[in-house]
Amino acid sequence: MRFVRSLSDCPYINPPPDLGSLVEIADGYDRPLMLTPLSAALRRKLPRRIVLVGVRDSRGQLFLTRRAPRLARHPGLWDISVTGDVLAGESLEGAALRELRQRLGIEVATIRSVASLPYTDSGGASLSATFFLTGAGSSPPSPAPEIVCDGMFVDADELQGLVRHQPDLLTPELIWAVRSGWVFGKTRRLFASGV
Repeated sequence: MRFVRSLSDCPYINPPPDLGSLVEIADGYDRPLMLTPLSAALRRKLPRRIVLVGVRDSRGQLFLTRRAPRLARHPGLWDISVTGDVLAGESLEGAALRELRQRLGIEVATIRSVASLPYTDSGGASLSATFFLTGAGSSPPSPAPEIVCDGMFVDADELQGLVRHQPDLLTPELIWAVRSGWVFGKTRRLFASGV
């Protein structure tokens, strides 16, 4: 017999551990509608928010991560530096910073929002995706081995070549971000100051 512990009707007064496993389901205008466990949102393809973060080095190269082969979504494929879900009560920037810290061990003070657009993932779920860029900081990325099995920095030409000639090695999110002009192209001027 499973016991279900009820949460308060005002969800944000619940303890942080209870909120840490929940995501906000959004309505058609990207406004929070309800909270649900991430596993249920993924299984039912419910509309939720995600963040994508590109980490650039001082030469402007983008850090790609290769997803661990045991992950359920896109195992073994190359991905944008960080991709993750926005948890309940979390800001987009907070989610991006948390994902950078957890997945790559990067503590950053400055991230820049490049764009937010509706996105339909490879499973057919409607998402609101926000793309951020940041610098690598003083220390190199230190990927979490249970999530990331490899990493590499690539320049604009190398990434375009991968998208054009080897798209089956890349996650749909990475391809989408590149084709949207968010990684290089329109965003190249954002890093003239080193951010």
